Amino acid sequence: MRAQTTGKMKNLAIFASGEGTNAENIIRYFENSGTAKVTLLVYNRKEAGVRLRAERLGVRTEYIPKSMFGDSEKVLATLREANTDIIVLAGFPKQSHLIYLDQIVL
Repeated sequence: MRAQTTGKMKNLAIFASGEGTNAENIIRYFENSGTAKVTLLVYNRKEAGVRLRAERLGVRTEYIPKSMFGDSEKVLATLREANTDIIVLAGFPKQSHLIYLDQIVL
C-alpha cells in the first residue's frame, strides 16, 4: 500500500520488538525525505534494543507490553497523540487490533 502524497508531511509510527536494525534504517531513510517523518516508535519488549536506536535518532518511544495490546484504547491514544498517519510493522507480529488506520505497511 502506498501513502498518498497530498503535500502534507506524513507522520509514521513504527511498531518493533527486536534489535531495531530495520526500524533504524526506516528512520534514517525518512529523516530528510520531505514526505514523511518517523515520529513514534512503539515496542512491546522491555529489553528490545530498538528503543535505544530510536532514541539516539531523536524519535519518541513508547513501551506498550504485549498484555496491553488487548486494550486498544491505550494503543489508539498513543497513536493519536503522535498524530500518526501510517503504521509500519518492522519485525512486529501482525495484530488484528492494529487496524487503526487504512495505511499499515507490513
